[in-house]
Amino acid sequence: QLVFNGVDTELFRPSDQGERAAARSRFGLEPLQPAALFVGRFVEKKGVALLRATAAKRPDITFAFAGWGLIDPLAWGLANVHVFSDLAGERLADLYRAADVFVLPSQGEGFPLVVQEALASGLPVVCGDEITTADADAAPFLCGVDVTGAEEEVAGRISRAIDHALADDRR
Repeated sequence: QLVFNGVDTELFRPSDQGERAAARSRFGLEPLQPAALFVGRFVEKKGVALLRATAAKRPDITFAFAGWGLIDPLAWGLANVHVFSDLAGERLADLYRAADVFVLPSQGEGFPLVVQEALASGLPVVCGDEITTADADAAPFLCGVDVTGAEEEVAGRISRAIDHALADDRR
């Protein structure tokens, strides 16, 4: 039997509009611009380079990166990229509440805890398509993207999936 990690649903929970606006203000995120959140290690396997290409294509979306790693998103010089290190607990949950969509274009993962936290926070999730096969019950709530191929093509697929997730009014 497969048992996934547990998520503290009192900590990771959906926000209302006022709470989202206050969280955006605390993190210095644009109040009227959609915010896409990535949480994890800043490494190739997690799809961080794909998100660089996506952020470059989409200056109309704020990309918030929470974590650390070998890749430095601030070095990209993109005005729509914000990096938050050393967040945990309530501060990390607050960043989830500030976001509009969660993105994790990774490969070689099962059903990561950060995806579960995003779902518990009420966020639509754009992820590598193999994550959608990890839990059949969660699959309808995930927007899987083929993350293989040329970086620019994959960035286009991620961009379209973000648009689809933002347009979905089930939230």
